[in-house]
Amino acid sequence: MSSIPLPDATSTATDAVISSLGYWVDPVLPDVHCDAVYEKFSSHPDLFALPVVDGTTPVGLVHRETFMVKLADRFGRALFEQKPVTRLMDEKPLIVSHDMNAEELGAHIVQTRPSALFDGFIVIRDGAYFGIGTALSLLTLTLENANRRNVELEEARKRAEAANRSKSAFLANMSHELRTPLNAIIGFSEILSEQLFGPLGQPRYVAYARDVCESGKHLLGIINDILDLAKVEAGKLELSEDAIDVRELMASCVRLMEPKAKSREVTLAVLDTKVNCTIRGDRRLLKQILLNLVSNAVKFTNAQGRVSVAA
Repeated sequence: MSSIPLPDATSTATDAVISSLGYWVDPVLPDVHCDAVYEKFSSHPDLFALPVVDGTTPVGLVHRETFMVKLADRFGRALFEQKPVTRLMDEKPLIVSHDMNAEELGAHIVQTRPSALFDGFIVIRDGAYFGIGTALSLLTLTLENANRRNVELEEARKRAEAANRSKSAFLANMSHELRTPLNAIIGFSEILSEQLFGPLGQPRYVAYARDVCESGKHLLGIINDILDLAKVEAGKLELSEDAIDVRELMASCVRLMEPKAKSREVTLAVLDTKVNCTIRGDRRLLKQILLNLVSNAVKFTNAQGRVSVAA
């Protein structure tokens, strides 16, 4: 008699798990004598345990090592060979349901019967004997689950990368489609606000043209920020290094933030310094960093407060 995979292993997903969890082993009846069990163990060296089943209900498990040691004793054969196997079986083996997954089973064994990892356990289905399991089968199932999860994670990573590439391509295309008309709007609104080709006739038109120009520049800045973020995520943001006068950079940022500071009744100033400070970096990105810092400082400063910028 040899161990074979549990039957009906392909009928459901649960059975497929059980097929990896245990093996079907022909059970013996409770009244089978120990000498017959001894012959089965002797004939099948890979048989680690033998289930004892009364009808379809498992009543015990004969552990190979314990059983063979008993019968190898000086008087063991004489004492037990004609006795029913129930005399030497484990009357309270670990019994688990066929629909228990690997994680649940592992936790259950640790909490209730750690020795089942070495002795084996009985698997039942609807209360009837279904097979026996081992630590090796549990480890195999755990490894299969881990491999399956690794495959799922790899597939998820590939999908995420594909989605990110699609997002980057979308942003690149949309930026081109948006910046072209925006540049035209900004250019024409500047011409109108400066009245290069003559007066507009109504002062409000000049103010409106300036508002259109400022709004266009603001929207263009947002588009550039989105593109920069996409480049940072892709690791493709290229820096344009140049020599930058820090005092001039600070003064430029403060000038841009003065209207916001005034609206919030916050005093905004650059602390004078006699030290010439020149650094190398990307002028546009450094300016954006400084603008973000100053903007937050103004935003979270109470009215009548002061924000100072210094280097």
